[in-house]
Amino acid sequence: MRHPVRSAGSAIGVAVLAASCGNAPPRNGGQASAAQASGAGPAGAEDAASTDRGGARGTEPPPPGTSTGRADRASRSEGEHPLPVAGWDAALVSFPPETASPLPLLFVAHGAKDLPGAQCAVFRSALGNRGTVVCLVGPRADVKAEPRYFPDHPTLEKILIATRTSFLDAYGAPPGGAPSSAAYDVPAVYVGYSQGATMGALVLPSHARQFPKALFVEGGFGEWTAARAEEFVHGGGTRVAFVCGTKKCAEEAPTSARLLHRAGAETRVLVDLRSGHEYGPYLVRKIEDAVAWLTLPAAP
Repeated sequence: MRHPVRSAGSAIGVAVLAASCGNAPPRNGGQASAAQASGAGPAGAEDAASTDRGGARGTEPPPPGTSTGRADRASRSEGEHPLPVAGWDAALVSFPPETASPLPLLFVAHGAKDLPGAQCAVFRSALGNRGTVVCLVGPRADVKAEPRYFPDHPTLEKILIATRTSFLDAYGAPPGGAPSSAAYDVPAVYVGYSQGATMGALVLPSHARQFPKALFVEGGFGEWTAARAEEFVHGGGTRVAFVCGTKKCAEEAPTSARLLHRAGAETRVLVDLRSGHEYGPYLVRKIEDAVAWLTLPAAP
């Protein structure tokens, strides 16, 4: 199991995103050092932005209606596969090589007017040849266009629960194992980018048993209150990381981290202002650091 930080794969993921976005990451001033924080801050409203410009762009999920049955257990091979989700468009699952560990398990929520497949590429790169990435797929932002969004946080919550249920139903047992062995029925890491982070912070406290660890990238930094942090920790929440590329996120995330820390969670805030709101090489390195902290055993 290799440490994913600054992996060669991340360069590939960034190149794909840059080519599909058509933008280089903006350089918004100097680099702020990663800080471990604990903090208290104002509660935020739901994500007001309708578009996460500069978010992940890339692989499109299967068109609605093309994957409506039960997922094929034999498709646990390395790579990306559609996952039928009852009542919603198919999600995406990225598996590691068959000889690698299927854990950790990440559930990733995209931003507004975003492409879920590109989120899968970023977090597959961050994990390297280990673990499984399940990418949520929200409704189309436009009936004639592929980019996705979450209309509100109750919708994201429904999609998260339905996707997790469908994933466990399809892949809960290891190859050749009995369904009761439930290899994947374990606590997972919730990951949200922008809208997926902002709305995810409103959803996560009531699902901390299933998602005791979380990574919020460029969002989810203004939604935490003392009560919400306590609900998350008392429900089983243990670790939360914030990754910021913009000044607003960098200024407000330490406050939310402090609230979570006071409630009993471990927290980290990682900042690099050279990337802005977009995925780029600087922000991806911080994401890799956060994923490692959330998923690898602590050093003795």
